Amino acid sequence: MPNRWLAFLISSFWAVMMGLLIERDVLPHWRTRQPDLRTVSEVAADTSPVRWDILHGERRVGWVDTEWSRRPDGWREFHSDLELQEIPTASLLGVLALGKGLSARSTFRISPEGSLQAFDAEIALGETRPAMTVNGQLVGNVMQVAFRSNGFVHEEKFYYEPHSMMTSSLAPIDKLPNLTVGQTWQYRVMNPVLTTTETVRCAVVSEQVLTWKGEPVPALLVEQRYGKTYARCWVAHDGTVLRQEVLLGRTPLVFEHE
Repeated sequence: MPNRWLAFLISSFWAVMMGLLIERDVLPHWRTRQPDLRTVSEVAADTSPVRWDILHGERRVGWVDTEWSRRPDGWREFHSDLELQEIPTASLLGVLALGKGLSARSTFRISPEGSLQAFDAEIALGETRPAMTVNGQLVGNVMQVAFRSNGFVHEEKFYYEPHSMMTSSLAPIDKLPNLTVGQTWQYRVMNPVLTTTETVRCAVVSEQVLTWKGEPVPALLVEQRYGKTYARCWVAHDGTVLRQEVLLGRTPLVFEHE
């Protein structure tokens, strides 16, 4: 049995090593706020509107305008306006190339506490306006979502964790602050064309240098998976999302921050 001094040295060594382990692997996660809706809306509410080019290969096939607004009563809103002149085959929308084009409008309403309370969206194919409407309403802790199209109604319900993110597959988010390599989180995405909501699992996998507006920009690469969909985005160190892409066979559909 070791004497008292040897036992003290062993205990001290163990305590130091455990402290270093916690400092390296645990504390960074406590110090970093996850990119939940409260954090994102706080950062983004005072930013300017963003125009996104939609690219498929080398071709520009549409655009999206996104904008955050802050109301005097403390509520925040996230608005998006999409125009897609061409729908790529087997796209994230889940439809074939119809040659009619697609447009979509959506608004997400966030309480002063940073939780999503309601949202609505309208989707049009060609001259059919609207082809689909979506309405979401938080009732207690349950988000109730209704998809409606020409008499068809599909409803979903799921538990909504306070402050958690929820977005539309047709509306890219322009801010993801406080990211670090190794960070993971998840949120809900609403796909109005597939009439479903899915859980997106995200991971910050590496740092890369992205060419953006002709200049090299250090960025964090975030990989996202939901259902059979694989997507990724590049986020500058100030939290600005510079590019998002969804893999469509061999050619991704790209949302490029102008």
